Amino acid sequence: MLLALDLDNTILNFHSHNALCLEPFNLKPGQATTAHALELLKIYSLEDKKPFKHGPQMLALIRESLLNGHPVAIVSYTLFPEIIQTLLEKLGLTTEELNKIYIRGGLLSAEDQSKYGKLIHIEDSLEHFGFKKTDHDQVILLDDSYQNYMLAENQGIKAVLVPDEYEPEYTDYFKEVKKILNQSRITYPYLPKYLTNSLEISMDVSLSTETDKLTNVVGPNW
Repeated sequence: MLLALDLDNTILNFHSHNALCLEPFNLKPGQATTAHALELLKIYSLEDKKPFKHGPQMLALIRESLLNGHPVAIVSYTLFPEIIQTLLEKLGLTTEELNKIYIRGGLLSAEDQSKYGKLIHIEDSLEHFGFKKTDHDQVILLDDSYQNYMLAENQGIKAVLVPDEYEPEYTDYFKEVKKILNQSRITYPYLPKYLTNSLEISMDVSLSTETDKLTNVVGPNW
């Protein structure tokens, strides 16, 4: 089963895309660097803030999923996917673990967000790991957006809602995700690619009509 993780306000305890678009950064797509990622973490660590929402639990979930053969994808409405690897490294993931994770960025229009939610990102991730795009029952999405949560459920994707606001004591959603993963059958259509290839970062912006094409692949391709 594919574990699909939102980034902003789910893994992170802030919204990295919005932050990079505003002061003091004012970046355009593709301009973010490792230094920007580190500066974001520094800013959101001030005054006893936590840059990662339940960081130890999230690290454990990702690590356990990979160890148990479940592919992991980051599915994020961001135009700065190039910094996600650095953020995940600071979460605590090793290079070997990062090389098994697919990063799917790209920002949809408000209309398409309300229509598709994370479906386009998820279907690309399924295809990347060797599943069929229609294998929605082989996905669990973890996201702080109620809209994305409801759309995923309606699309046949298992979904777990993360509290939008950080609540230190509320970590029950991790138990829910692990329960679903533990009950799922593990299939390995993706296994050769998963074991032998390195990190891919994709940023495809989509999709108001059938003739719109996905564009903008960033980083090395498998």
